[in-house]
Amino acid sequence: MFGLLATSTTACSDDVVPVKPGIDVTVETDTDAGPEPDSQDDVPKLPDVGKDADPVPDVVVVPDGGDDTNIPDVIEPDINVPDIATLELSIESITPARGTVDGGTAFSIRGVFFTPQTGVYFDARRVDVRLVDGKLVGETPSGSNVGPVNIKVLDPLFGQDTLVGGFTFTAPLEIASVVPNRVPTTGGVEVTVNGRGFTEDTRVSFGGQTSTRHTLINENMMRVIAPARAAGLVNVRASNTEGTFMLPSAVTYFEPMRLDTILPAAGAATGNETVVFNGGGFHPQMIVEFGSIRGTLQSVNPARTVATVITPASSVGLVDVRIQSPIGDSALAERAFYFYNSPTDLGLGAVHPNRGPASGGIEVTLIGSGLAASGLQVRFGTNDATILEQTNDRVKVRVPARAIGVVDVSVIRDGQTVTLPGAFTYVADLWVDTIAPNSGPVEGNDTVVISGEGFTGAERVLFGTLSAAFTVDNDGQITATTPAHGAAQVNVSVERGGIKATLFGGYTFAEDLVLYGYFPTRGSIAGNTYIEIRGRGFSGTPQVHFGEELGLDVRVLDAQTLSVRSPKHASGAVDLKVTQAGDSITAATRYTFFNPGARFGGSWGGPIAGAVNVTVYTYDYAPIEGAYVMLSTNAGTPYFGLTDEEGMVTLSGPDVYGEQTITAIKAGHSSATVQRINAENVTIFLFPPPPPPNPGPPPPGPPSATFQGNISGLNKIQEPGPDEFLMAIVYSTQRTAWSTNPDPGSGNIVIADGPYTVRTRVGDLALIAVGGLYNNRTQSFKPLRMGVERFLFAADSETYRVDLPLDIVLDQTVSVKFNNSPRGPSGPTTNMVMPYLDFGFEGVFGGVEFARSRDSLIDVPYHAPLTGKLADVSYFIIGGAYTDFDYAPLSEGFIRDATSIEELLEMPALPGVPSVTSPAWGAKPVNGLVSFNINSTVQPDFYWVYVENAQGATVWEAFLPGDVTSFRFPDFPSFAHLPSEERPVPYPDGQYLLVMFGVKGPDLDYNNFAYDDLYYDSWSAYSLGYTLITF
Repeated sequence: MFGLLATSTTACSDDVVPVKPGIDVTVETDTDAGPEPDSQDDVPKLPDVGKDADPVPDVVVVPDGGDDTNIPDVIEPDINVPDIATLELSIESITPARGTVDGGTAFSIRGVFFTPQTGVYFDARRVDVRLVDGKLVGETPSGSNVGPVNIKVLDPLFGQDTLVGGFTFTAPLEIASVVPNRVPTTGGVEVTVNGRGFTEDTRVSFGGQTSTRHTLINENMMRVIAPARAAGLVNVRASNTEGTFMLPSAVTYFEPMRLDTILPAAGAATGNETVVFNGGGFHPQMIVEFGSIRGTLQSVNPARTVATVITPASSVGLVDVRIQSPIGDSALAERAFYFYNSPTDLGLGAVHPNRGPASGGIEVTLIGSGLAASGLQVRFGTNDATILEQTNDRVKVRVPARAIGVVDVSVIRDGQTVTLPGAFTYVADLWVDTIAPNSGPVEGNDTVVISGEGFTGAERVLFGTLSAAFTVDNDGQITATTPAHGAAQVNVSVERGGIKATLFGGYTFAEDLVLYGYFPTRGSIAGNTYIEIRGRGFSGTPQVHFGEELGLDVRVLDAQTLSVRSPKHASGAVDLKVTQAGDSITAATRYTFFNPGARFGGSWGGPIAGAVNVTVYTYDYAPIEGAYVMLSTNAGTPYFGLTDEEGMVTLSGPDVYGEQTITAIKAGHSSATVQRINAENVTIFLFPPPPPPNPGPPPPGPPSATFQGNISGLNKIQEPGPDEFLMAIVYSTQRTAWSTNPDPGSGNIVIADGPYTVRTRVGDLALIAVGGLYNNRTQSFKPLRMGVERFLFAADSETYRVDLPLDIVLDQTVSVKFNNSPRGPSGPTTNMVMPYLDFGFEGVFGGVEFARSRDSLIDVPYHAPLTGKLADVSYFIIGGAYTDFDYAPLSEGFIRDATSIEELLEMPALPGVPSVTSPAWGAKPVNGLVSFNINSTVQPDFYWVYVENAQGATVWEAFLPGDVTSFRFPDFPSFAHLPSEERPVPYPDGQYLLVMFGVKGPDLDYNNFAYDDLYYDSWSAYSLGYTLITF
């Protein structure tokens, strides 16, 4: 069976509580303890310097209470220290200087003489900030109104400063809906965009294509012309000087129904013949009508461009063909199909198109029957056309030149002539030759001159799909005013009398390169932060510069938005510059690279808004290069990467927002998961490979000192009864309630006044002698008096003399009340209280007397009054709900700094004990899922979970928010492509112990935790459950 060590963390020095299934670990007075290692030297240590955003300590720090006898005196340089009264705090800038009135904008304040106690106010509202690299960082509060506010920075030591109007709250830009949300691929449809924060400079794009016209109705509504796009779902993005917002999958572009050709274009009047429709937007359930008679749809290809149809029976002649989908889309091909009696009968039904220039030269198609004869002639009036293609049902010809007017069209075969009266109209030629100038601003209102022929009677001038105001100067010239249009090269067309002349790509709507801003304005030194840049005129292949370094993966999302990924860079602020086609523009706000690593691990920073900066260290702060890090527990996640030489990687993208689950693993190390965290910077510690066996002699024990002296007053305690005798035991204080002292030796127990000898730890301590009666029959000790000598210091291997009179009567009772202690079928089953005297820097003493009970009120007698030598001492009390024989499952709480025990003390609320419901004991988690519940309504602030093997090595570690009832072991991708020595093995086959701590603390914040929060010192209470699992 595994030996379970429930520790605050293996990186903690003293906080170790042994919890061994199957072993009663009731705390008792130990009068015959064998040698035990000092736990402070047993495990790696975290320097006791508080949280910090730097990856490694800046100074050498000795943990409180450590042995500093071998540390040399500090040599202080001879420098002039300025008078602190002359140092004044000042603000240089806040970045960014604008943000939405909704709040939540990440900001950084640059200045001098900021401290961790410096407060920041937006007008009268204080916000939480952190001091990172000398700057104050935080998130803006919500504003009461749009407009500027003052930024005040206040420090208790260095005074205050105010940046008047330093930050401006802006209206948030947001798209709520687009109506209609179905648009044909040809575009040109006006749609209404609903939302908020719209301004005159707001531009809207559909799938990266900017709308061709924008009309602002009010701050909540715009009308825009949708551009042409390929079929499918597209995102709709709005951008202006204040921000950008994307509504994903907001509009569906559909292929409009169109009927281009019918092959063959003629058929027997008896029907029941197969014809093929070519076009687009066909629907598998569409209706097909020939004239007013419905045909039969046989099939539609997957691309919806080809349909097979069975013709109906009809009278001889030309008919329109109409198609209509179930959702209302339709298309009509006029005079498109000809019904005949016999395919060999010469017939003529229609001419397409039926208008053309007098100069001729255009191609038209005649539909009829019997048109396949080799000697066929086609005449427009009296002029022969040139036959280009010929089948039985259609013939394509090039139209001859002829005078303006209406003419008959005839087909002649073997002396037989069939004429279609007035079938074609010759009109004056229409041509567009040039336009000057051929480019202009997207705002429009540019005067251009169009040159060509046949402009007299022109009805419309188009730039792309937008109409322009124009004047016909003469038959060969038009003066037009360009409309407003998105940046693009467009066709210029003139329409007259049903015909159109087009100058393809004739005009370019151009836009100057403008840069409004970008987000985020700061990112990790590891690079790869996804950034969106707002502005105008983006096109082609722009470059983004971060100081001297080029940005990565630059993409033009639309004419108003670029995306880029930051490069690796040293800490500091740099210019962000965009260059494009010879133009260059620098952002007003500099981009800041920062170090996201946290010395004490855990999480810090604002909510996740596009990027998670992950740092991976070993528990001794060594960065782990090449660790695999991923978001989610799904092996198929698109967000993954390897840490660099600093142990850092940034996982970033436009959809990385809100709570994320982060996992890291490295070959030879443990793996770790932080579930549902919402903090932008996360530092994860992994356990390194176990060291190789040491073939040499065992290491020496912990340093120790010796105290000697005399015990007095033992004979004045009380006359022993039957089976009793007097006894006194000498102790030294422990560093904490969970640490152990060196073996005291056999001389610390005396049965009469006289000499004692005790081996102690080193450092600041107090000596305590407890005298009382030992019952030989019950093997129990009743403490009645105590002696204390305080403010002692012990150095390694030194001997000191201290006499200990037993002059403190142990006549006080500690009374503790529990409220709704957790209970469960597998435990806990009973309550227990263990009081300790807290001597401050001298350490603690206790655990000699404790009490168990199933009652909610427990009295623990034989304790000292806090008077005399103990006037500045307080009680530290451990109490909780425990399982009778295994100690765990348990829920334990702490009462700190109790300076009076005359009244009833109340134990903090004990969190429910996590009990795994799936998988069963010893079973394998199905799909990696572990489900659990707790046996109390009191939830922890977070869960700390780890899995260890039979040797006690941690295989996987996780942190979970306190409101969850399940977690999943990460599903890692295959690492088979890696060499065996570099290949992580997440879950080696075998049985493992799964341990779950549920932690509560007055200052614990899951989204801002550090590994030193795993000290008991940070907790008000915790619970512990465990199970056996198999991989």
